[in-house]
Amino acid sequence: MAEPTKPARNTVWVECNLPNGIALYLEREGYSPTGHKIKAPVEAFVVDGGRVKTTPNVVRLNGANAARVIGGYGLTEVPADFWEAWISTHRDFAPVVLGAIKAQSTRERAAAQALDEEKLRTGFERIDPKNPGKGLNPVSEEEQKAAAAMASF
Repeated sequence: MAEPTKPARNTVWVECNLPNGIALYLEREGYSPTGHKIKAPVEAFVVDGGRVKTTPNVVRLNGANAARVIGGYGLTEVPADFWEAWISTHRDFAPVVLGAIKAQSTRERAAAQALDEEKLRTGFERIDPKNPGKGLNPVSEEEQKAAAAMASF
């Protein structure tokens, strides 16, 4: 049995089952040059023992299309301070509410949760072409061949 990895200092593991992942931004309110109120990405500065260091203002989460997927979720290691800042202002974001984006303190916990929630449906899943859903009909083979022939022009 593999020895559990120790959590990296000040990081969390974020699970995301959105089809292509997502870029998370830290934002601040401000004004555009024309005077309109806007939310703009910002670099976060952290004072650590008298030293100023920057934390990323954007983190790209791996999604269900990642090279390694566990239970339909891509896992991404994210700085804990970034995650806390982002989630504090995005708790009502639909993918968070639906469970498509969530975090755990270690990779092992994130992987275990991803496996436990493998059957969780968020509405972002692919459509089954043979059974596309309520009110939709599958495309016949004849229509598929005609569409493929038109696409080759």
